[in-house]
Amino acid sequence: MWALIFLLITLSVVLGVIAIVLHKILSEISDKSDCKNDKKSLSEHQRMITLINNITDAILSTDEHGIINTYNSAALNLIDTNSGINGEHISQVLNLETTDKKPIDIFKELTKSSAIRQRDDVLMKIEDDDYIRLEVTLAPVQGGDKMTPDGYVLILRDITKTKSLEEERDEFISVVSHELRTPIAIAEGSLSNAKLLVERKMTSKIPEAIDESHKQILFLARMINDLSTLSRAERGVADETEIIDVTELAAQINSEYSPQAGEKGLAFNLDIGGRLGVS
Repeated sequence: MWALIFLLITLSVVLGVIAIVLHKILSEISDKSDCKNDKKSLSEHQRMITLINNITDAILSTDEHGIINTYNSAALNLIDTNSGINGEHISQVLNLETTDKKPIDIFKELTKSSAIRQRDDVLMKIEDDDYIRLEVTLAPVQGGDKMTPDGYVLILRDITKTKSLEEERDEFISVVSHELRTPIAIAEGSLSNAKLLVERKMTSKIPEAIDESHKQILFLARMINDLSTLSRAERGVADETEIIDVTELAAQINSEYSPQAGEKGLAFNLDIGGRLGVS
């Protein structure tokens, strides 16, 4: 009987010691696992920061209240600062306005919709009278089962040059359309007159109408050739190079445009230096 009791006591002590040892082992394993997870999370965060820092567009991430928690170097370049902006409200960091000069509260824009949106009518002042045009992407970050976003991501791209080129292109097309229309209208009118003169058998005036039409068609051809040359130059497709005599070229230009200048009461004075020659 006493032997059985002693055996049970000994067994309970051994089990207690085993439980303590297992608890310590499991605690160490848990600590190591937590440490590995922390290191893994830190490594992933550093990779993410490295990734967004290599993106040329400005990127800012905020919490649900608009407080900045992540940004890249392009964002600092855009707002022209070397100071960290973590913990600051995004509406205070970015002073934006529309192309109509109406101020934009960027946080209100972020919270307007739960869908990703994009707009390109945003201006940012960089100097007193100098602005840059921005394309802005507004994206809510939805996490878990919450109905409201956990935060927001804002991407800003400088499209000043692109928009400027688009405006210049539109203006260029408008001007070219007008300039092309003029010689075509004159040529069409001259040929119509020539046709009418033939019908009325007034042949003495036909050469004059045809000459005017021919002159306008030549003018139109030169304009189209100039546009073709400009197009090739912009695409980097150059014509074959050739050796030219600069003196001869200058004399040719002077001879070609002197009559037109004379009609306007102007005179060309061609002064060619002795060093000019073949090039």
